[in-house]
Amino acid sequence: DGLPKDDRTRLKLYEKLLEGSMLGGQMAGGGVGVAVKEELILMHCVIDMAYALPSLLRAFAPLFVETVEKWRKACRDICEGREPT
Repeated sequence: DGLPKDDRTRLKLYEKLLEGSMLGGQMAGGGVGVAVKEELILMHCVIDMAYALPSLLRAFAPLFVETVEKWRKACRDICEGREPT
């Protein structure tokens, strides 16, 4: 729901997102971007549609949703001045 207005908090948020996106390790194999003007954080994963069988997509979706929820909480914690857990 928007990016922090405070520069220090925004920097802390950006640092955490960059750490998490390093080699896709904490982003379900994907990455993250920030749309500053729109005040959005965008998490993405690339799926090769040549091999995107419905069963594989069905197996991947819960991991992606779980990862999004984890990052929502971490971002909220940072924006509210808490250390992310």
